[in-house]
Amino acid sequence: MPSHYPCPRAEAVEEMLNAMVGSGVKVSADKYEIADDDAPAVLAEFVGDGDDVGALCLVDHRAALSLGGALVGVSPEAALEAIEGYKLDDEAIENVREVVNVIAQLFNSDFTPHLRFRELHRQPGKLPEGTQELRRKPRATRHYKVTVDKYATGYLSFLLG
Repeated sequence: MPSHYPCPRAEAVEEMLNAMVGSGVKVSADKYEIADDDAPAVLAEFVGDGDDVGALCLVDHRAALSLGGALVGVSPEAALEAIEGYKLDDEAIENVREVVNVIAQLFNSDFTPHLRFRELHRQPGKLPEGTQELRRKPRATRHYKVTVDKYATGYLSFLLG
């Protein structure tokens, strides 16, 4: 079933992330699905003009800590220690907020309704009804492996309505 919004291409995601955090980010399409609902992750919610949820971006803790750490200059050692400890603290969440806020532009085209970033949700955790519905039954999904040089490899998943 086609989605109402374009799925960002790996090349576009890579270009945007490199522009944000500096060179050394590689993004490739992958069949990996973030399946461990108990693993720490961040779920970004993107909404249309009527505030209906149109897309989600699930960022696992490895990608969140690597991208956020590279963005604000956290040492790779500190980021890797947090990854090994399976932790996503408030500072890391705020760093990811900056990344996903910019990702919103990748959902927009001249031919589709406009989407904007609205909120981040820690996972595991409760989700608003519309967000939970899209998480359970997206019209399309795409998974990307994201490697941040000197940090770690993690995953981003786009779930589209």
